[in-house]
Amino acid sequence: MHYSCDVDTFYDSSGEPVAYVLWDSADEDDSDNDTDIDDDRIGWIYSFPGQPLAWVTNGAIYAYSGRFLGWLVNGWIVDCPSPKPRAAAKWLISRP
Repeated sequence: MHYSCDVDTFYDSSGEPVAYVLWDSADEDDSDNDTDIDDDRIGWIYSFPGQPLAWVTNGAIYAYSGRFLGWLVNGWIVDCPSPKPRAAAKWLISRP
């Protein structure tokens, strides 16, 4: 099995990059994933100065204190209590 690291960037409401997630995942085809939750990867979220902010597993985002922060849905961080994409949709804000 081959492992790779991917990086995704998060932006604030003015379009400025504020954080990134470093994904660690096996090279697997996830095209059969029929949900919107990013549930098959593990990642670590850092600020651009390099401060660790949170970690992601099974689509859930946790602070390093262990506190649940929200879900990663289609690249969006949502703070609703439900992992179901339709329930989470009402919590999304518009993109800049």
